[in-house]
Amino acid sequence: DINDYKLLEDAAQKIKKLILDEEIMEHIIEEITLHLKQTKATKFAVRSSATAEDLLTASFAGQQDSYLNVSKKDVLNSVKKCWASLFNPRAIFYREEKKISHDVGMAVVVQEMVQAEYAGVMFTVDPIHKKDILVEAAIGLGEQVVSGEVTPNSYFIDRKTFAIKQKMGEYEGISEDVIKAIAKKGLEIEKHYSKPQ
Repeated sequence: DINDYKLLEDAAQKIKKLILDEEIMEHIIEEITLHLKQTKATKFAVRSSATAEDLLTASFAGQQDSYLNVSKKDVLNSVKKCWASLFNPRAIFYREEKKISHDVGMAVVVQEMVQAEYAGVMFTVDPIHKKDILVEAAIGLGEQVVSGEVTPNSYFIDRKTFAIKQKMGEYEGISEDVIKAIAKKGLEIEKHYSKPQ
């Protein structure tokens, strides 16, 4: 019963413990270790990427966990924590609500950490009015936008002229030229995939 939060939380913790208590397969340890030795980077983003994410009917943004500023020695443990986050209570709840099977996989992306000036999320068709491009941006790392820690600026951009039709938010110093460039790139991606992104 996903509406019984205590029951859901208990089930999620049991499943996650099973994953966290397991050893990572040797070939995966070897592969990650090899690549970490080949880079001069010292900090990494270890990002969850479940196979059921970003579907046409469900986005899963913020449902699984990602880890930022991870040192080399903590990458493997963070990978395991990403796998386990497939069974966060909110992720289980969302899959049940959207009628998506729990038999999904979890890829994990390990990339050099970039200290972003600003970051955010872009929709080639805004999810509310279904009319404009929507770019949401905040100062700093994008993870705080995706997780809901901060309220980003919202820019509604005309799909033909790329004029900013409406701006909401309090962050100053985010370049509107960059916002428009992101919108243009978004439409290129949309055209490539023949559907909104």
